[in-house]
Amino acid sequence: MQKWQPLGRFHRAKSRRSEYNVSLSPYPPYLPLSRASSNIHLFNRLHEQRLRTGDRLRVLEWLAPPELRPLVTGTKEPGTLQWFVEGELFHDWLAGEKQYLFVHGGVGCGKTTLLKSAAKSCHQKLGEIQGHSATFVVTFYFSSTTNQRFGLNELLRFLVGRLSPLDSVPDALYDMYRASTKTFPPEPPTDNEELIGVLSRILAGSSPSGANPAPQTYILLDGLDEIATLSECRKVTNFLNVSAALDLKNLHILVTSRSLELSNPWQPIWKQYAITAQEVAHDIERYVRRAGFQELGHLTIDSQRKIIAELTGPKQIM
Repeated sequence: MQKWQPLGRFHRAKSRRSEYNVSLSPYPPYLPLSRASSNIHLFNRLHEQRLRTGDRLRVLEWLAPPELRPLVTGTKEPGTLQWFVEGELFHDWLAGEKQYLFVHGGVGCGKTTLLKSAAKSCHQKLGEIQGHSATFVVTFYFSSTTNQRFGLNELLRFLVGRLSPLDSVPDALYDMYRASTKTFPPEPPTDNEELIGVLSRILAGSSPSGANPAPQTYILLDGLDEIATLSECRKVTNFLNVSAALDLKNLHILVTSRSLELSNPWQPIWKQYAITAQEVAHDIERYVRRAGFQELGHLTIDSQRKIIAELTGPKQIM
């Protein structure tokens, strides 16, 4: 059996087509080595990806974003709220022509139902209006009854957790996490300014050159007036004003509230819209006519009109 020659020595052989001598390596071709190198690089990438995934899970566990409890609200009556979700104002908000929208109205005018319908319409209409496949729609409810009277810190941890990339952890967020591990057990972040800085970087995207542009982000916030304290409400309003001042073309924010007096003055960039009594009455009438059709069918048309007029009067609420 022929033995391999030591490294650096070659056999001499004659070419079949010429008298020139050629050098033949006694070792197998280098292709297997290149394949092995490629496999090593692939293994390293997979290992790094597993590490990033593990880091993300640990960081999110530490971040402890609040879990929203389902709100006790009825389903939307078919045909109601069309004045908003099919209106020009909401269309402009989706398209980015009016990125920051503040909708306010009295008690029981249907603000929460409106926001839920707006979130559903976001998912349905974003493709045809924006043309972007990468979008985030995040809905947050400041409910004093079901969501433990959340404030700015809960909102920031929720947004950072929902908007962080799926395959990595933002450097600024990871630095906060590393700093928290110096104590045991590590506490969720309480520095709102640091969280705002992290969120700003996430919203702006990871690539200033535009190679990896940030996705279109739609943030819908309900019940600003239900925040626990007036000072906390002002903190949230200030955060929203700061976010709007970033002038990010991919950011859209919709906020509902009962009163304008509970918040800081809104910057001029915000479009404010007051829900009118006529819009509320129109939706109530549509609901009453459908729900009471069978119950009132045995009455005269005049009697039906009187009952419907009483149930849909200006003092009625949703």
